[in-house]
Amino acid sequence: MGGSMWLFISKDLRVTKIPKPIDQVYKPMPSLARLEVLEVTMYYETKSRKPSKLQIVNFDRFTLDENGGFVITDFERRRSLHNFFEFGITTPEEKANDDLPIALPIPPVIPTIKEKEALYSYLKQKYSVIANQAPMIVENMINFSNETHKKHIEFTKKTMKIRNKLTSSKFAGGTNIL
Repeated sequence: MGGSMWLFISKDLRVTKIPKPIDQVYKPMPSLARLEVLEVTMYYETKSRKPSKLQIVNFDRFTLDENGGFVITDFERRRSLHNFFEFGITTPEEKANDDLPIALPIPPVIPTIKEKEALYSYLKQKYSVIANQAPMIVENMINFSNETHKKHIEFTKKTMKIRNKLTSSKFAGGTNIL
């Protein structure tokens, strides 16, 4: 069986477990009102209804509202899917032929060293079984996110080179062969 857990880590490195968001709405946490937080989402396997094996850890960063809540708006949803739609389902050649501006990739949210230490300390106190697995899973996720971001940057560079060639050939009286 699988489970999930949501945590907020504030700038003062306070870790707060929060309820799972329902319908894109985070339950208000008044003690965190108007603070920027690192959201940590963890997915794990369970044994006897307790976390037993950490699978995935994701990060996001946002500022909570005046009540300490957060609602995922259409803008936030589009932002979270931006890289997928811009780089995941097309080619540089297709993007170069678009009349739209070339999109830049959104960088991944990476926790600071202190935020990671706060996370590991919290897990050690509350969920010792997955605490030992957390550093490896977190670092793997960070490496994967950074590598994916580098690929998106290379995609953008390649798209720009192709578009520049197309543009210069049009101005030189050439034909568009792509």
